[in-house]
Amino acid sequence: MESQSNFNILTQKILEIINGKSITPSNILNIITHTMSIIDTNTSLKNYDKKQMCMNIIYNLLESNNSIEYPRVIDKDFILQLLNNLFDSFIETIIGVSKGSFDINKIEKNTISCFKMICNKVKK
Repeated sequence: MESQSNFNILTQKILEIINGKSITPSNILNIITHTMSIIDTNTSLKNYDKKQMCMNIIYNLLESNNSIEYPRVIDKDFILQLLNNLFDSFIETIIGVSKGSFDINKIEKNTISCFKMICNKVKK
């Protein structure tokens, strides 16, 4: 397992990418993608451990970082609900795309449509 200092360094790199912007339902997937990329290029972790590290960093950012603002109070809870329900599936999709197992052009429209539909239903 990676050390706490490595975890902190990776978290800091993600904070630099976020650059003081709010974490919102519309950008959380992009942040997860960047986090996976940073973990992939900066650690020697195996796949399961990379996924766990990513999840730990994202949850840590959402739960304990006071420098990140949420446009609305509901956004943080909504993002946590999304992560609880979709995180594993999304990470597996990122890994599949990076390995060439998926043709992203074929699934992009369906994924976006499904995600928007889920967001609209959960927000109501």
